[in-house]
Amino acid sequence: MFPAVQGASVPVCSLAERDRRWNLARRFMEAEVLDGLVVFGEGDAGPAPFSFDSWFTNDRPGVLLVFPRDRTPRRADPAPVLGRPPGDRVFGVQ
Repeated sequence: MFPAVQGASVPVCSLAERDRRWNLARRFMEAEVLDGLVVFGEGDAGPAPFSFDSWFTNDRPGVLLVFPRDRTPRRADPAPVLGRPPGDRVFGVQ
């Protein structure tokens, strides 16, 4: 785990960008006749080469995201996230 850098901010996307991404995914699901997506993200063992989940959550990589076409996405953390209570919402994702 990397130490926190004092005074540093992590860039995040706006809710408008989140909505754009979610709508793009929902249009894809509708076009492909899918009820949802299951999105995998690799964990915190250094740089995450597979962090597709963070494109939807705008948060640290390393979750399994279930993204239904017509409901709010849900995430499953593989282990408790430090400093965040279980089930905490991230970028609108539960």
